[in-house]
Amino acid sequence: MRLIQTLVLTALFAMTLPPPAATTDDGIWFPVATPVTTYSDTWGAPRGESRTHEGTDILAPQMHQIFAAEAGEIIKAKGEDCPADEPCSSYYLAIAGDDGRGYFYVHLNNDTPGRPDGCDGLGGVANAFSPRLVEQLQSSGTLAGVRVAKGEHIGYNGSSGNAACGVDQLHFEIWNDHDWGATGKINPYASLAAAEQAGRSTSQTSTEVPSSTVREAGPDRIGTAVALSRSSHDTAEQVVVAPADQYVAALVAAPLAALQGGPVLLVPPEGSPPVDVVEELWRLEAEHITVVGAVDVATISRLTSSTGTTASTIQGTDPVDLSRQVAAAVRAAGGQQDAAVLAPLSSDPGRGWPDALMGSTLAAYTGAPVLLTAQDQLPQAVIDDLTALENITVIGGTAVISDNVVDQLTSQGIAVRRLAGPERLSTALAVTDAILAGPVDASAAVLHLATADNFPDALAAGPAMSAKGSVLLLMGHPTASTPVLDWVADRAQDINEIHAIGGTAALSEDAIRAIDQQLTP
Repeated sequence: MRLIQTLVLTALFAMTLPPPAATTDDGIWFPVATPVTTYSDTWGAPRGESRTHEGTDILAPQMHQIFAAEAGEIIKAKGEDCPADEPCSSYYLAIAGDDGRGYFYVHLNNDTPGRPDGCDGLGGVANAFSPRLVEQLQSSGTLAGVRVAKGEHIGYNGSSGNAACGVDQLHFEIWNDHDWGATGKINPYASLAAAEQAGRSTSQTSTEVPSSTVREAGPDRIGTAVALSRSSHDTAEQVVVAPADQYVAALVAAPLAALQGGPVLLVPPEGSPPVDVVEELWRLEAEHITVVGAVDVATISRLTSSTGTTASTIQGTDPVDLSRQVAAAVRAAGGQQDAAVLAPLSSDPGRGWPDALMGSTLAAYTGAPVLLTAQDQLPQAVIDDLTALENITVIGGTAVISDNVVDQLTSQGIAVRRLAGPERLSTALAVTDAILAGPVDASAAVLHLATADNFPDALAAGPAMSAKGSVLLLMGHPTASTPVLDWVADRAQDINEIHAIGGTAALSEDAIRAIDQQLTP
């Protein structure tokens, strides 16, 4: 099975990745966040002891982000075994590229950010490697063999190794092979200049990353779902796949994925499945995918053929019917038979999804199916399902689910609990408090944050939260998020890590700093 998947994945890369170009301008990603201070062509310059320079030094501030120039597999991560709280002299990454070449990233940061006490070597792995790689290191004990995507954040700029103290730079090499350049190295300058000119680069949003924060993000919602899967699941025989273009399918599927012990991954509703999703299914050693919602048959076929998985589908004639079909699958998988979570379905995409997202997180924890309702009237299809229910948790205030709906439920002899606040942030807090107070194994030690302004980045949050035993809060602009900041301040002693879901375009560093400040005595 795994041999077949490996062969198929290899074939997929052959179809999706360009072959190595005849020149050094091979379309690599610029490996340092822009803008940089400077870099120049110093190939062959003397370096003492009869050595010459075999790379390009890219000077940029400390903690500037470092990115993978090409997709590949980590050969070695220098410094990964440095004892915590002890000085570490050097951090680097060597990566075997999918194009057959090797890529070497030297002088990653080893000092405390900001260097309040000079070059102390006490930055630790969290300030040398990216948050995802740190999580991988904590999980498996080594980064050797870990795959990285082209353009993925992999580390932070610094002056470790033989760089002069505080002269922050990335020494970047390209090898002809995966054997530490045994067959020679390539001057990377032309490739770097071409990458920068073509815009194959990522802007540095901040040179300061809160030390208590891990960012789980990809270049888009699909990549962020993959990042959440990587951080929460080592393996998963069964995985739920949902379309990335709307929120209902992923959210109602959350309890099903949690019951099956797997994540929710996202794909385009039609077209070729992204390589990152294929790689993640391969990493999880998935055997079966359940496709929830409207995904093209050809897309499903490409996904199964490239991963060696089998597939089943759950579809509905409309969002309400889809939630009912998934609810039946949740009950069949061992979920709650007499309880459900009722979430709002609004014609305004800016209104209903935050409460539905929090409802899906609660459902993932409790194994209760998610049903959908309009604001003022239960759909008849949902009413038909009420005979088997004894308890329903309503998510959101009367602006999204009215008292008339609650009256319809209670008239059927159903016990109703409403979790709500005056606005979406407070409703999210109410749901999180209910999770923490409930019988499930959850704590605030690991706190996830997602933007309250748009749904894409947190679509896959529910199963990840339940797998990690963590909880989720929604965050807006710091000036409009006082209830969240107060909640974090009140529980500062319980919180060990903050995980930000999505990139800085979704959840800004200012928002993360505001949260981080609540944790500082």
